[in-house]
This record gives sequence, C-alpha cells and structure tokens, in this order.
Amino acid sequence: METNEQVSNLLKTINGEYSNTVKKTWQGMTFEIKRVLSFAEMTEFIDSVMSLCFSDSYLYLPEVRDFAINSCIIDYYTNIDIVDDVNIRYNTIYCTNLIEQIKKEINTNQLDNILDALDEKIDYRVSTNIDAILSQVDNIVQTLENFAQKAQDSFKDLTPDDIKGFVSSINSGALDEEKIVKAYFDSRENKASEQEEIE
Repeated sequence: METNEQVSNLLKTINGEYSNTVKKTWQGMTFEIKRVLSFAEMTEFIDSVMSLCFSDSYLYLPEVRDFAINSCIIDYYTNIDIVDDVNIRYNTIYCTNLIEQIKKEINTNQLDNILDALDEKIDYRVSTNIDAILSQVDNIVQTLENFAQKAQDSFKDLTPDDIKGFVSSINSGALDEEKIVKAYFDSRENKASEQEEIE
C-alpha cells in the first residue's frame, strides 16, 4: 500500500511541477516543444535516424547522420509540420537557427543520452555488417576450395591420351552433353573395374 502511495505522490509531483511542453514563437510561427520525449518516442527517434543513416544494402552513410538527427529533433520534439522535401528540410536545418531555438527548451541530458545510444547502435551495426561480409567471403573461399578439390579428384585419373581423345571428339562434333557425361562415367566405371581386378 505504501508503494502505491509513493508512486501516486511521485506522479503528482511530476504532473504538478513540471510541464512537458512549452510554446515558442519563432519567425512569426508559434509551435510547441516537448521538453522530454517518452520512452516510445525516444526509441522511434533512434530507429528513424538509423533508417536514414543506412542504405537498403545496409551501407553506412555518415554524411546523413547530422541531418537525420536534426530532422528528427524537429519531428519528435515539436509539432512543426515540416514537409518531406529534403531540400526544404536541409535548408531549414542549416540555413536558420530553428534547431538552436528548440535545443534551448529541451532536456539536453536526454538528447545527449539519445545521441550516445545512437552512436553505439551505429558502431554495432557497422561492425556487424563487416563481420557478415567477412563471413560471406570466408564461405565463398571455402566453396571455391571445395570445388577445386572436387574437380581435382574427378579428373585425377585422366591420362594425356584420354584428354587428347576427348578434345578430338569435341572438335569433330561427335559429342554432345549427354555423350560427354556418359563417357566420363563409363570411363570411371572401367577404371574402377580394372582397379578391382588388380587387387
């Protein structure tokens, strides 16, 4: 019972003493700024920046990072309905002092925590992508090595006379794909039979 009362008092304090929104007038435009994002908004902010910073093939685009962060500051901390046109967003962010005006009102500790988490998430994804690429390269190398070994094993019993006969048959047009495969397997069976007789 005492815990419920403590939670209730805490909520009263938060709601009574702390207003999470402030009205701001800038360049003749009035809008609201949230001082603190909710937990859900914070995670959406990070996910939005991540989706902008990585291409469809998961390539990291560091040149987009600051633009994405500032764009999300406008989208998540304010009720400004800014258009999705990249040039207008870019010019709003870098040719005006709107971001500075917003940052004056928000909880900078939370924003710093968001940026720290974002940097960690970017580093993790970049290193994971590198590990995945290296793993794929290892798989390709292993596949090629296996193929080379199988090819070597398959043709190790061929003599120079076998190769000459094979090449002359191809040049004369006497062989098609089925005949080549059949001749290869017949040759292997004959060599296996000869080996059994020797043993």
